[in-house]
Amino acid sequence: MLEVKSTNGDTHLGGADFDQELVEFCCQQFESDSDVDCRKDVKAMRRLKTECEKAKVILSSAMSVDIECSALKDGEDFSTTLTRPKFNSLNQKHFNKIIPVIEGCLKDGKTNAAEINDVVLVGGSTRIVAVRDIISNFFKGKDLDQKMNPDEAVAAGAAILATQTAGSDAQKGGLSEIIMIDVTPISLGIEMADGVVSVLIPKNTSVPTSMTKVFTNSHDN
Repeated sequence: MLEVKSTNGDTHLGGADFDQELVEFCCQQFESDSDVDCRKDVKAMRRLKTECEKAKVILSSAMSVDIECSALKDGEDFSTTLTRPKFNSLNQKHFNKIIPVIEGCLKDGKTNAAEINDVVLVGGSTRIVAVRDIISNFFKGKDLDQKMNPDEAVAAGAAILATQTAGSDAQKGGLSEIIMIDVTPISLGIEMADGVVSVLIPKNTSVPTSMTKVFTNSHDN
């Protein structure tokens, strides 16, 4: 039986946010070198974002990478060298969000770092060396489980749940003997007249669940 104790996260902490920091850095560099602002050129920004994403991936295994875009805007070429330390400094504000998210998850699950047996990394951003170092240091040097392909982990989990839901026979290679107890990732409720949400189902409540609460109209009719 797999039971989720708690879940936590930050919608502005991930690969797209790291990419955006690189894009803005490159825009500033390009404007400084050529006196041309490419931020409003959709095609130029798309090309630049693609190159920045490639650079981010390469920096997971290399110490530096060249970012190049020929005729980026108004016939001006762009080229710069990005090092891993520079990448880390550009994204330090995002890296600083990692530990509070983990601490919040542990607190909601009523546990602490010392009681965690395994730390499994999933998602492409866990390939970033700085991210791994931050997580490893938080868990006092505990080995990080990276056996599963981080890009396939979510799809694999969805496949397991789909197989369980379909009720396939475990003797035929199915997974019907696995019981998965999940929780709600956010609190669910109804907005009141004063703009405050009245919570019906608190965050990290095991599902399926049912809650009942009586509401009345704030105005007649």
